[in-house]
Amino acid sequence: MKENDIILNMLANPKFTLEDFQAVGLNSDNTGLQSEDKYLQSDKIKSVSAF
Repeated sequence: MKENDIILNMLANPKFTLEDFQAVGLNSDNTGLQSEDKYLQSDKIKSVSAF
């Protein structure tokens, strides 16, 4: 598992562009996606009305 999660970072930083994420060190080597089940269990995801 990679140390960063792109979905959670996007939710936490909705105004960030791809360049902003790159500037803070997120890249394909350290950022990934979780399984759908993992997201559905996340309190951070559950708190977003879109989900």
